[in-house]
Amino acid sequence: MAFLDLYRLFILLPLLSLQFECSAKDTPLLGAASTLNKDCPCGFYDGSTGSIFTESLIVYFNETTSFPSDEFTIETYQHKYEKDWNAIYREGANSSNVVLVNASASTRSSVFNGSSLEMYIDSSDKNHLVIGSEIKSIRQDMQYGSFSALVRGPPKSNRGSVMSMMFQHNESQEWEMDLMNTNSPETAWLATLFADEFPDRDLGVNYSTLADTSLSNYTSSPWDFVDLNVNWDAKSINFSIGGVVSRSVTRKSDSTVPSVPGPFMFRHWSDGNKYSSQGPPYARTEANVGWVRTFFNASTTTKEAREDFDAKCHVNSACSVDDITLRGSTSYTSSATVPWKQKESNYALKIFAIVIVSVGSAICAVVIFNAFARKFANRRRMASLKKEAASSPSSSETAAGKSSGSSTGSDINLNGSPGPAMIAHSASYSTLRSSDNTATAVNSRAASVAGPSRIQTAVNSRAPSISSPVSSPTAGGSSYSLPLERNEHQSLGFAPFEVDAPKETQTLEKEDATVLKVVETSKGKVAATTTDVTGPPPAPAVVPIQPVRQRVDYMAGLVALCSTLVTWSHFALTFLPSLDSGTDAHYPSELWARKTIGPYTLNAIWLGLFFTTSTRFLTTAYLRTGNLKAIAEKTVARPFRLMIPVTGVIVLEYFLIDAGATKWLQYLPSITWSTWPYVVQYQNFGTFLNEVLELFYLIPNAAPQVTFNYCTGVLWTIPVSLQGSWVVLLGVVLIREIKTPWKRFGYYTFCLIVNWYARAWGGYFWAGLILADMDIVYKYRKWLYPHRILHWVLCFSCLALAILMLSTDVVQVDSGLDILSLERGIHPDWETGRPLSQTPRAGYPDYYEPRLNGLIFAFVAQLGVEISPSVQKILSSPIFMWIFPHIFTIYLFHGLIFWTLGSVICVHLSVAGIPYWANMLVTAVVCYGVLFAALEVVTPCLEMLGKHVTAMIWRQAYETPAEKKPTLFPFEKQMLLGRAGADPEVIEERDEHIEVEQEKNEKELDPEGKKVPGKSVDEEKVL
Repeated sequence: MAFLDLYRLFILLPLLSLQFECSAKDTPLLGAASTLNKDCPCGFYDGSTGSIFTESLIVYFNETTSFPSDEFTIETYQHKYEKDWNAIYREGANSSNVVLVNASASTRSSVFNGSSLEMYIDSSDKNHLVIGSEIKSIRQDMQYGSFSALVRGPPKSNRGSVMSMMFQHNESQEWEMDLMNTNSPETAWLATLFADEFPDRDLGVNYSTLADTSLSNYTSSPWDFVDLNVNWDAKSINFSIGGVVSRSVTRKSDSTVPSVPGPFMFRHWSDGNKYSSQGPPYARTEANVGWVRTFFNASTTTKEAREDFDAKCHVNSACSVDDITLRGSTSYTSSATVPWKQKESNYALKIFAIVIVSVGSAICAVVIFNAFARKFANRRRMASLKKEAASSPSSSETAAGKSSGSSTGSDINLNGSPGPAMIAHSASYSTLRSSDNTATAVNSRAASVAGPSRIQTAVNSRAPSISSPVSSPTAGGSSYSLPLERNEHQSLGFAPFEVDAPKETQTLEKEDATVLKVVETSKGKVAATTTDVTGPPPAPAVVPIQPVRQRVDYMAGLVALCSTLVTWSHFALTFLPSLDSGTDAHYPSELWARKTIGPYTLNAIWLGLFFTTSTRFLTTAYLRTGNLKAIAEKTVARPFRLMIPVTGVIVLEYFLIDAGATKWLQYLPSITWSTWPYVVQYQNFGTFLNEVLELFYLIPNAAPQVTFNYCTGVLWTIPVSLQGSWVVLLGVVLIREIKTPWKRFGYYTFCLIVNWYARAWGGYFWAGLILADMDIVYKYRKWLYPHRILHWVLCFSCLALAILMLSTDVVQVDSGLDILSLERGIHPDWETGRPLSQTPRAGYPDYYEPRLNGLIFAFVAQLGVEISPSVQKILSSPIFMWIFPHIFTIYLFHGLIFWTLGSVICVHLSVAGIPYWANMLVTAVVCYGVLFAALEVVTPCLEMLGKHVTAMIWRQAYETPAEKKPTLFPFEKQMLLGRAGADPEVIEERDEHIEVEQEKNEKELDPEGKKVPGKSVDEEKVL
């Protein structure tokens, strides 16, 4: 026993002396001998990876009474914004939230009972700022190494926050291990991320898995201290939890593995991301760091120092990174504290690109300026022509009246100036007969405008070789009439006549007196003759000009109103989410607006009117005429009319998003508190093609993938419009054959019920077809207007129903009664056939699903507009008429402007400290101003891609192709072959061909062989 006591004393004496020495130096230890970094001049060897590191940073917080300011610095900041699609809270840090606590003050742990570094996070303030804590290594030259720490995440008794061990140079050069308690302990997890990855659950481990002791050799509970480790080198990165590798990524499989130097840090934070941390916590919450052990290489090490290290040291001389007795940190110079910077590229190489872009931009600007200048000049010229046209008829009529009195007995010479009789104006109207024998009335004012100069021009240009005099009619005879072509009327400012063949023979005749006939032949020559007709002059026939059919202005105005409300809805979802959803509000007035104007102006059911009104435009022609050509034209043109311009805009946004136009959109949620705006780049061109083709064939109800790569998700309506077009184009053919009204409307009712129960958008198109059929075929408004009481009852009923359908969201906001979810639960589930209320997919309908209140609203709103003259007058106002031609442009482009220009303005004004109400006012004015200013430029481009190209496709499909002509047409081959210097045989062949052609022409003019004496062949042709 004495020997045993002596042995114990021999062992304990050195340890006691060492402890006394350390106490004198104020460096408390665990009671075990330590190896300082100065004892490892040949670095540190990692046996698991075979790597050697020259630098170390080791801190045990249970072995010190003060913060290690030589290794770490405590950060203090308040972010102005966050870069995250789902971060609706801004992060901050305060030095007061970092506390070194002793073992008695620290929360008890079964793993680590010593003192630790406690890092707190506070709850959010009213401006969505969450103050947390952060410590960062002073050294910023850490490049590759082994990073380990003993960390305890936030407790499960509070809402979500994140305790992160991370390396970060910038958003793409970073890695992190995040302990997240989330709002519910059941969903708590540990994420292993790098290069700004989205926090997908597949990139981490759930706490329930970590609680399995067979997978961890360090801790029995993920809610306690956990050993985290990251091994990072030039070829790979490996994440380990409790000594078990949970994720390993090689640079060969993923080139985004970090490669640049940076600092090592710990951060306790929360941004409210619903897909990762959730939160923020309701009350002050803590997280802890027990110790830190990092071994790494420094980017500031010079080439000479590395060569000296390699020459002096061997792997066997290095200390092991697994040696738990290692303490302290290697020394460093001031250069190690400077953030690493990428070397600037050669600016001279960018000059060529800058020059090319500048020249292209200048040319584009000149072309656009020239187009606008020509457009304004043409408008000014047309305005002056209209003024001249308005003033010229009066003077012409005066001149005609003076001439008619002195025109008796005058003669006319077709080679010289016309006599006064040529402009006699005794008849009020003349009749212009086109080539298809359709008579169209011509106002006498048009005849007087075509005065002497026009007759002289026509005669001189068409009959230069005819000089025989022609007797003029006596006074009081009918006026002379000459052909007036369509373009002549347009140049004078008159409405064009329905004459579509100006080059064919056109003759104006009067049957009450001598008529001058001017005949245009295929050879361009004119023969002038006179025809005497006896008898009293009959009254001139007056055929009214058929008015050009006008568009239904109030329907156009209704569509324009809906398109404007849709843009306003998307603006609110992007910048003012509290008006449309249950998110926090910047001001109390937003909550008031949500309960009052929000449900009526920010309601998705306004979209239904696009489908019901488009049905009228698709079916009107067939309902009027029954001509299947109208159906064929719409069937052929509809896909191209929609998809060609849509594809063009998708390509444009593809380029702009890749170029970084939506860069600031990702910062927007932390300022607006809206997670609705979201857009990402295409992975590759094949993905782009796949998503564009999907729009053609996608079967509603579904959201096309292109909505994630396009500014606002409006393109989900394209498949709905295409499928609805086929439904209504086939349906109108069937409906027109059902002649009995009760059967006809019984079939309508059946189709509406079936489409509603199947949750199909076809119900909207059938509703639109009902309204078009009632108006065009049954003309119900002519019957309704005389019945004033019934008319007013129907108007007020439509108004009441429309308001009631819009108010369903008000009921949900005020009472919590979700009417739309209850109604949706009635419908069958496509996968199981059971009612949706009995499936996991029960709940509020998605935005791409039809709703009963939307169907009823679209029907009664359009019906109310059609029967209310007052509403029609409002919707026919000039502002709506100006917007209507641009609705497709507004539909496709408003999201691009909101999410590019709008996000830039909003973020920068917020950083500048502008109040949010002023920020929104400026953003709205600028965005809508740019949108409306761009319409005059963008709409013609879309019309060219859509309307004009589609018309060309239909024309090519419908019209018979033109007859194929020889290359030299209209010239004969012999004309070129028989030129001077040609082969005599060729010249002889040409002469023979000419003789044959002459004989052929003579036979055509004189088939019976009776040649008019004294007349040449040319003269006979003229006659």
